[in-house]
Amino acid sequence: MKPDRVHRSNALTAAGTVFAATAAWATLRTLRYQRQQLDEQRSFVAEQTRVLQLQQDQLLAYARDRTDQARRITIDSEFADVPGDPAADGNGSRTVTVTNPTDYPIRGVRVDFGGNGSPEWATIQLEGQYGATRSTYPIDVLASRSVAVFYSGVWPANDIFYNPPQVTFTDSLGQQWKVNENGQRWLVTG
Repeated sequence: MKPDRVHRSNALTAAGTVFAATAAWATLRTLRYQRQQLDEQRSFVAEQTRVLQLQQDQLLAYARDRTDQARRITIDSEFADVPGDPAADGNGSRTVTVTNPTDYPIRGVRVDFGGNGSPEWATIQLEGQYGATRSTYPIDVLASRSVAVFYSGVWPANDIFYNPPQVTFTDSLGQQWKVNENGQRWLVTG
């Protein structure tokens, strides 16, 4: 072999080696960059998943809270004889108290005495307020932390006793509920 050829071949081998080393270095650098990007994407997706889970938990808690509103509305019914009137012996009246302890108002609050009539009048008592305000019937809006009291008027004892009250109202989600004096409740419309 001629010395020129040896040098050229060594130079080509050296150049090929440098080129291969440069390509390997570029490949390793690209792989590291891609690995870094994948790690950043995984971190971003994990953060998005965490945020979405928190939002879902908040929405479920909000929906649960709003649905639980109907379960937290309480009804109290009291029967009273009409005292002191001999002609009214055996007659009585009923007072129905509807309490909204929730953070949301309820609407269209009505009392029905076993299908035999509506109360004669009603009052609304806001939490912390002194005294009560006479209201129209049915009560369009019973604010949060408020109490409505419905009075049946004087009825014959059998009528008032055998026609227990049922309260109908619409919760803040627009669902209509019925509740009887025993606390049983059922969804009328959803």
